[in-house]
Amino acid sequence: MNRQNGKNYKCQSGYRENKDKRKHFRIMFSMVIFLICFVLILFRAKPEVLIPVLTGLGGLISGFVGGRGLK
Repeated sequence: MNRQNGKNYKCQSGYRENKDKRKHFRIMFSMVIFLICFVLILFRAKPEVLIPVLTGLGGLISGFVGGRGLK
């Protein structure tokens, strides 16, 4: 019985970790989409500024994703 309870705990713990990872991913994804929309709206009349800002933002986001080890 003790062994089975340990297995159940590991399964529940793994489920909670996956649930937390999904929750964090959703939050990060929402923040990225909001930031991109904000930049697009803010600089829509200035394409000479918009292109470098979006390029830098894309580099920042890809660096963050790579640093987190997102699969």
